[in-house]
Amino acid sequence: METLLLTLLFIHPSIPMLLLGFVLFIRSISYGQSIKNTTQNSNTDKENRAIKISLLSNYYEQDGNRSAINGGLGSQALKSYAQDVNIYFPVKDSSALKIGGGVDYFTSASLQDIDKGGNGKSVSGDETRKYANLGYDIGLSKGLSISPSIGISSEYDVTSTNTGLSVLKPIKKYNANFNSSLSFVLDRWMMVFPGEFRPVSTDANTSASSNSSSSYAIPFTYKGSVLKKDGQLYPIDYRQSYAFINNYSFVINQKMNAAVGLDLLMQTGLLSSPFNRVYFNDGVGDESVKEVRVENLPRERQKIALSARYNYFANPFIVIRAHARYYTDSWGIKATTVAIEVPVKILKSLSITPFYRYHIQQASTHYRAYGQHVYKPGNYYTSDIDLGEFTAHKFGAGLRYVPFKKNADGAVTKKPMLTFKDVSVRYARYQRQDNLHADIATLELNFEINKR
Repeated sequence: METLLLTLLFIHPSIPMLLLGFVLFIRSISYGQSIKNTTQNSNTDKENRAIKISLLSNYYEQDGNRSAINGGLGSQALKSYAQDVNIYFPVKDSSALKIGGGVDYFTSASLQDIDKGGNGKSVSGDETRKYANLGYDIGLSKGLSISPSIGISSEYDVTSTNTGLSVLKPIKKYNANFNSSLSFVLDRWMMVFPGEFRPVSTDANTSASSNSSSSYAIPFTYKGSVLKKDGQLYPIDYRQSYAFINNYSFVINQKMNAAVGLDLLMQTGLLSSPFNRVYFNDGVGDESVKEVRVENLPRERQKIALSARYNYFANPFIVIRAHARYYTDSWGIKATTVAIEVPVKILKSLSITPFYRYHIQQASTHYRAYGQHVYKPGNYYTSDIDLGEFTAHKFGAGLRYVPFKKNADGAVTKKPMLTFKDVSVRYARYQRQDNLHADIATLELNFEINKR
């Protein structure tokens, strides 16, 4: 345990204190459950299932020159550090409580440009997102289980709530499993427009003129619900997201298994980003007087994704995993992703997994690059390259260490209360056709608290 805390301290000073609190809490629960089990004189495997704790630390850094906030030009430099904690706590014979949460802190160069030429009231380039989720697995007869869940998320301009229900049904006749889930997410957006579009006045019923440096943009008149934050008023809008996710996994033979999936998604409400600019083809080269508007996209979007996965166990040391996915939506985007990874066991306790992913995307009908849109009333427009045409590559490798324990023949050992299960380190490099590139490093630690 001391080694684990020292490792986390090296990554981020605040993590060990969070972890220690979780461990102390879980130990107290585990001790009480242990006494209860003893009084009931129950030693079945189901009743002695361990509490599982997973810690995931992620560092992400990117750079590029196609910032949507600047209409498709400008720095996309971003750094993000996220810490995620998940606890799986068995309850009763085949049910379990799942608790998760985390913090994601990031800095973004483009966020600092929300207010360029604006009314002098800046929006910070630093952001912190906090989130928490609660789920419950309910085991029913014949292996059937259902899992309701709820969650919340909060950052500077967005507050989200989500709820879901998933069902897992084993199909023993075909050695298969069918998993289906429904989820709903409600986002409340605080509409942070670019600075030149926000009125100087803090009175929601007036729309004062912007300063002279932003005379090329017309400030919005705020109507409806507003929220005051950091001395400024912001309009409020909402987004609703619905997802129906289905997966069917099956065993082909002793060396092969596979899965197929169908995802159906629908979104309504605010689907554009209120702080993204779009510059138009008006024959003007000076950006300070060039025609500019806030990104405008439809308030409805349907998405469909088909996926397939195939695993081949070549021998006890090598596994080949292949994945393919096709995506299309009502905005005209079509995308194909193929990926392969090959876990290789190099020692009894150590394995390495090189991987590669290729992605190709067709642009949305609403996308044009910087200065390419021709404005027509009623049209939709965006210069966000994420909705544009590109190809991308992602490659890297992961290392996983699982302690190998060997007991003397016939020896009976008592499980320690805290058991270290495994540690994984993963690095990935992402490169996109438009020169966006990113580095991603991940550390995952898993351990169990055994009931006595």
